[in-house]
Amino acid sequence: MKETIKKLLARAVFAPSGENSQPWRFRLQGDKLYIYNLPHRDNPVYNYRQRGSYFAHGALIQNILLLAPEYGLRVESILFPDPNNEDLVAELSISALEIKQTDPLSDFIEKRATNRKPYDNKLLTEEESKIISAVSDKFTDLEFKIIIEEEAKKKIGHLASSCDRMMLEHKPLHNSIFANICWNEKEEKNKRTGLYIKAMALKPPQEIVFRLLRYWPIASLFKKIGFPKVVAKENAKLYSTGSIFLAVVVKPEKEIFVRAGQAIQLLWLGLTRKGLSAHPLAALAYLAAHVNDEAVNTFGAEHVKEIKKNYSQLEEIVGIKPGKTLAMMLRIGYGGEAPATSSRLEPEIEFIES
Repeated sequence: MKETIKKLLARAVFAPSGENSQPWRFRLQGDKLYIYNLPHRDNPVYNYRQRGSYFAHGALIQNILLLAPEYGLRVESILFPDPNNEDLVAELSISALEIKQTDPLSDFIEKRATNRKPYDNKLLTEEESKIISAVSDKFTDLEFKIIIEEEAKKKIGHLASSCDRMMLEHKPLHNSIFANICWNEKEEKNKRTGLYIKAMALKPPQEIVFRLLRYWPIASLFKKIGFPKVVAKENAKLYSTGSIFLAVVVKPEKEIFVRAGQAIQLLWLGLTRKGLSAHPLAALAYLAAHVNDEAVNTFGAEHVKEIKKNYSQLEEIVGIKPGKTLAMMLRIGYGGEAPATSSRLEPEIEFIES
């Protein structure tokens, strides 16, 4: 069982997480696998109330559920089994299957990647669209919103790019993000966490400037000459490309964020199988949750006002009703091969004899 679980988890951890933070650890005791959140791993500004990490755990759990039959295992999950411990995300009960089965999506777990390149705007085929409807039918506790109108996509691209500008204007957010970037292949292979610069699909001149901007005094100087606005304008054009935008709207509950992570991972694997690309664009929703909580807000009054205004516009475009929030938005389309993928840490597994 130990060796089987090691092999399974070594593949399952190829799940998306904020800045490739991989905020999880595992404990195997008898036929129970416990999955714990590591709150310190993900970006504190974006990861409001650990929502981003819970979403990542959902993607991880979905990978485990897909892979388990391939290893002759049946897995049943219970989310947050201990009401007094929010870091214990899931308890998985493991039993044996008589016949091993391989899900066709499992082959794409390690191939799935964020693709930040421009996409073609041609519409999805009927068969490709069925991938979305199948996941929507499976996760009926989530709302799936599809945006295909060009004007709406342009507006969303503009709103999403405002977060990039603020990243270059707001020191805590700037420092947190730039601290988690891997600047070369050697560093990426050694750390196996963080955002690999090659995955950002920057052109050579852009990469040179981006490397300079990691130093706050330089970023602050560039801010004075209006450079962050130039960056946002260019990114808005890129973000508005694609066949569709898919938004997942949820109640702001930790279990639902895990469920949203499961749904998006299942969807993303299906898209990858069909040769489609996806790019998460949910930063604005997480920033809005951050600034609405005065106890944790680190932004100044001007940024707070803008974030609230921008998110209100996004709510109107997507159709988010009061009491709900955006868990994830994907830009989906034909982007070709992703420029790079990120490595993963070996799973941290504690084995306890029953």
